[in-house]
Amino acid sequence: MSKESVASAIAGSCIGRFCALFLGMPVGWVLSIAAVVVLFSNEGRAVKTDRALREGMAKVVSITADQVNPATAGELVHVQGLVSTEETLHDPLFGVSIRALRLRRLVETYQWRQRSERHQQQTAGGQCKTVTTYRYDQTWSAKLIDSSHFQEPFGHENPKSLPPFPSHDWEAKDFRLGQFTLQAGLREQVRSFAPLGIRVGEPPPSARQAGFRALDASFYQGADPRWPQIGDVRIVYESVPPTDVSIIAAQDGNVLGAYRTESGGKLEMLEPGRQSAAEMFREAHFWNRVKTWLYRVGGFFALLIGYRLALGPLTALANLLPGLLAGLTLATGFLAFLLAVAVTLVTTSIAWVAYRPNIGLPMLTAGILLAILIGWWCRREREPGSSTG
Repeated sequence: MSKESVASAIAGSCIGRFCALFLGMPVGWVLSIAAVVVLFSNEGRAVKTDRALREGMAKVVSITADQVNPATAGELVHVQGLVSTEETLHDPLFGVSIRALRLRRLVETYQWRQRSERHQQQTAGGQCKTVTTYRYDQTWSAKLIDSSHFQEPFGHENPKSLPPFPSHDWEAKDFRLGQFTLQAGLREQVRSFAPLGIRVGEPPPSARQAGFRALDASFYQGADPRWPQIGDVRIVYESVPPTDVSIIAAQDGNVLGAYRTESGGKLEMLEPGRQSAAEMFREAHFWNRVKTWLYRVGGFFALLIGYRLALGPLTALANLLPGLLAGLTLATGFLAFLLAVAVTLVTTSIAWVAYRPNIGLPMLTAGILLAILIGWWCRREREPGSSTG
């Protein structure tokens, strides 16, 4: 290869890298703004939930499910027992019937699935490039996997269409807990599906013509269910049978539904099994803390990535002008980290100032001091003769 070709390739690589870094700058700012919005709203949600739980714990009244007490109408009540229904759910297509809270028909096709893995590989010239490797396995899927977009479609062809029998869910209209009925918000929380547990009858004529046959609590289309082949189809059923639950909700006559707290929150809690009110509130407080910290950590890393992208042009300048901007590549990474920490502290503390000043004000002070430190550090870096590398 001639010297001119090598120089042209190097120049093209530098220009491409420079353009990529500049294109990442608006993405970084958008990601940073979105992270700030998420961090702020998360703190408001956490405090609102915490206040609602504390208010609920002070007001909740435990009752029995075998009678409706008018004295607790409109109150936040804790009740436990067996949720059941008198309805029989029916799949008219395959004739499957069962008395249950929910019934699900799940239609799955055996298909190829592509998985990709990326890793860094060093070239002969000493540069690093990202290499993607692909591997293929077989799986049951309710969705059509388009094999035409595979990296290696030959030998991994999937069916072109799904079976004419779609998946479907049925729900009983009446969920009863003793003398009480459950509103939609509580019914949605009862989703402990289990295998159907009953043998199905013969499939309908249309399914038999397509090659389906009954197999215990399912229907199967294929040669041998023990050794499925690409294109085989299985139709399995799941149901939610009557189950023990514990509920904390508002009592409106004989109906249990959402309770509106004075702090503006909503309490509509349902847990499987029999639990006391104290246990339910303790668990709710725990998951509120877990959710809050997951959003905090996620917001911080979103800010870190956003600022790294936003400061990308500085890294490009450092690569093009190493003599003038020595050490700037490492400095931008450290600056992005400091900015992410500062903005996370300031955002969360501002949100907390409105709710809990005794915690929010110290956090806000720490964030402001860190921001001042970042400003001082940036000014120092701009002074002649200073270097970070």
